[in-house]
Amino acid sequence: MAFSLRNKLLIVSLAPIALALGLGVFLLREEVLERQKMLEAEANLQAIRALSVVLSGLQAERGTAYLYLSGAAAADGIMSTRYQTDEAAESARGTFSTEGLDDSVVTAMEESLANLSSVRRQIDERSIKGRAAYTVYCNLTEALLDLVARLARTESATASRQMESIVLFERTKEYAGRAQCLASSIYSLDKPITYQELVEITDTSATITVNIQNASTGLGNDARVALSELELHQGWHELQQAVMNITASASTGGYGQDGIAFYSSTNSVSALIQKVIDLIAIEGDEWFQDSVAGLTREMVLVSAITGSSMLFV
Repeated sequence: MAFSLRNKLLIVSLAPIALALGLGVFLLREEVLERQKMLEAEANLQAIRALSVVLSGLQAERGTAYLYLSGAAAADGIMSTRYQTDEAAESARGTFSTEGLDDSVVTAMEESLANLSSVRRQIDERSIKGRAAYTVYCNLTEALLDLVARLARTESATASRQMESIVLFERTKEYAGRAQCLASSIYSLDKPITYQELVEITDTSATITVNIQNASTGLGNDARVALSELELHQGWHELQQAVMNITASASTGGYGQDGIAFYSSTNSVSALIQKVIDLIAIEGDEWFQDSVAGLTREMVLVSAITGSSMLFV
């Protein structure tokens, strides 16, 4: 079949236009997929923020219950910490629903909290020892920390890196709470401790140090300032000093410290770590919003170019 010169020119001119159209459709698809990943990661961040409050409630409840069962504190603070935990869990359920998260997230949180009613009842009946209750609470918080880490692992590698610091600071908050409980109890009993108990509290302290070092890289200005406030706070230094005091007198006891006073003076450490977490989350929110807005603009631009190409086809 013979083609006229006009048809040949038309075929030659259509080739690059068709190529541009195909490329435009491919780029638009990639932009849509990346934007969807960002939106899903942003929803996960909101879930992590909600779980962070649940963790804080459980950690406060654990500390009060541990001291109560150890005979070092009255029961008057237990109900308020339980109420804080229950309110946070209910709020988290609402967040999961609002953000449209997978049912598996809700199931994971409910499974993590499954033993909470049982341990509370045993505490009220004083049918469980302080150490056993402490272990149950640690298992609860560990399960929730695993859920936080899971939510931080998204399909977007860039988004996951944004949330990595939150995971590490959540673990810092958890292990600071554990160190506070252990040291308060040891101070209150004022007796020698076993080698296993010494290893536990020193390992807990080492975990705090490692997590802080790993999490502090790449923080925004506000989060760095908040971290500096934590590191300069008297309660933070008392927590670190307690490990050294206990290590020095582990075989003899006689630490010369009041357990309840120590617990009270270090109680603000958790709130200071939470402040760092909240600021990282705010920075993450802003980053997600900027990223989604940027991807939306790119989608509009690619759509416009692709649409213009179609006019010539």
